[in-house]
Amino acid sequence: TKPRWCVLMDRSASMATADSDGQSRWASACRLIAGLERDAADRRVFDCQTFSDGLDGARSPQNKLSEQRPDGPTTAISRSVTAATAAGATAGGAPVGILLLTDGRETDPEADPLQAGMQARAQDAPVLAVMLGQHKERHDLSVRAARRRVIGFVGQPARIQGVAVSRWTSEVNLPVYLTDADGATVATNTVRLPASGESPFSFAVTPQRPGSVSYTLKIGAWNGDGDARNNEAPVELQVLNKKIRVLLAEGVPYWDSKFLAQHLRKQPNMEVTALYRTAPDRFFCQSPDGTTRAEAEGIFPSDAKALGAYDLIVFGKGVEYFMTPERVAALKSFVADQGGSVIFARGKPYAEAGGGVEDLEPVTWAGASAVECRFAPCREGEDAGLFSGLLPGREDAVWSRVPTVRCSQTAIGLKSFAQVLAEGRRAGQGTEVSAQPAFPLLVSRRFGKGLSVVMNIDEFWQWSFFSAAKEASAMYGDLWAQVLLWSGTYAEFLPGHAYALHLGQSVAQPNRPVRIQVRHRGPVAHDAANPKIRVTRGNELIQELALAAEADGDRWEGALSLAEPGLYRVALAAPQEQAAGGDVGALLQILAPLGEGDDVNPDAEYLARLTAASGGRVVSAEHVAEALLRREEDRGRVTARDAQATWVPLWDRSWLLVLILMALTAEWTIRRRNGLA
Repeated sequence: TKPRWCVLMDRSASMATADSDGQSRWASACRLIAGLERDAADRRVFDCQTFSDGLDGARSPQNKLSEQRPDGPTTAISRSVTAATAAGATAGGAPVGILLLTDGRETDPEADPLQAGMQARAQDAPVLAVMLGQHKERHDLSVRAARRRVIGFVGQPARIQGVAVSRWTSEVNLPVYLTDADGATVATNTVRLPASGESPFSFAVTPQRPGSVSYTLKIGAWNGDGDARNNEAPVELQVLNKKIRVLLAEGVPYWDSKFLAQHLRKQPNMEVTALYRTAPDRFFCQSPDGTTRAEAEGIFPSDAKALGAYDLIVFGKGVEYFMTPERVAALKSFVADQGGSVIFARGKPYAEAGGGVEDLEPVTWAGASAVECRFAPCREGEDAGLFSGLLPGREDAVWSRVPTVRCSQTAIGLKSFAQVLAEGRRAGQGTEVSAQPAFPLLVSRRFGKGLSVVMNIDEFWQWSFFSAAKEASAMYGDLWAQVLLWSGTYAEFLPGHAYALHLGQSVAQPNRPVRIQVRHRGPVAHDAANPKIRVTRGNELIQELALAAEADGDRWEGALSLAEPGLYRVALAAPQEQAAGGDVGALLQILAPLGEGDDVNPDAEYLARLTAASGGRVVSAEHVAEALLRREEDRGRVTARDAQATWVPLWDRSWLLVLILMALTAEWTIRRRNGLA
């Protein structure tokens, strides 16, 4: 019999693009299959089917293909290959393979080319794909938010930052806008974009009420922009009406702690309580209102409940003078169970033994150091949102202009869940940096629900006092203020909030499940009801769902799936949070599927993955006849080999039965000797 081929022809709208030898891709596909049929009608059979969002119902005779129009709304390549494989694709026996004529641009976001290819391989029907069309350079302008959630305070300016990105061949002066939830323009700016580059920009807003405020970063319409779907980016401003409560404990007062305390007290969004040890048996406390009191002992909070009055605990040196075993246990519970944050502002906080405080540190120390180095942010610091968000990014020239710093301690290694946010690079001649290993200067670590941070720098105060560079004094204040703000908001819980809500992803495809997790600060009552989630779009309530409790009792999880593209807000329906001025939630953007006209460039990578998984390959139109013949010859050799095979049954041979009985007897004897029988 003649080898039978299943031919799948893409009739989606992108196949109408006229970039194939002066004619449309569809016309080229029809001409190709007609030529193959004419040249080998006596050697093989072609069974043609067209597809767009799936296989079309009826098979199409070759002489009728040119009468059809490529006007399908979508391109579902993997789904069509799977359907053809499952159905055998033809009515005359399994095909020798699948010939796919397409531009390869899949529009189904849930398509899996590897799975479709492996199903074809399982049916011994490799896919030979002919990619039609030519790749043309696409011009595109886009915008993204530096951080999708920004923390602000009532009555204080908050900065919303974005990045404009250009895939253009020349410089562009691009207008950018900040709009509110109603679409009204709040502020405008102009960004100078280099060719094929990006530029940051920012807007300042001053919120007047606590809660969540939605904004959108937008770029202006530009003639020739290839994809308008990425021309806006949502941002949520989480406005707090309570100050961040900071407890500063310094057992060995020095200029570093003095300058830090003075700077923190100047911050309008921080409430600082400072504890100092001035003599072996003398401590004093300076309250946020400036009043002081002296005590011989008991000045540091003794249990986790007392520590819960603060959001951040900042230690200098001499932490051992404040700690007892009970206080260390309370401090660990404050971080791990209540979601608090601890900052070690002067590197290693104890002289010899930490008494258990070392368990909270992000690094394992090796010994003292006095290396002069340059402060250099790391990529991890940008990913966490501290640099290139709250502070200048690692490529910003300001870091090369500030003075060097002195590394306090060398480290043996990082502990689990630790990440280096900034490192110290040895200073060479002038502003050059040597190639020697870097030192960790700013390191954070997740510890249970909370966070620990270490600033491994000595004499950092000199940036503010001896400011050889004008930027250094301002950078000292900005760096410490933003590190504390980041530590208080990057932890599991926002200051003053009893619940935290996290999404598995902030951008998802339609109908894809998104994981929701809610956690509670501290223990939860045994009879407490499971929290509920409200999903809204604008002012419209879309869905409500209850979460399932996990085994640890203070965590609930669920899954959300949305079909309609758009911007949604997933919020916790917790009356106690709303009564306190809080609003626990997150934005979820459901992307619109790729349309036929959004990108008409052929997708060689997608076709390569599909064909390789099936055991086939991508071939050119000039070599498709040769590829078909080679596949038919391979199938013929396998068929001939199978026809000559002789099957010899062994199950009825006496020696095989004796061998099985001997193995079972040996196994039973061994088990009996070991008392297992």
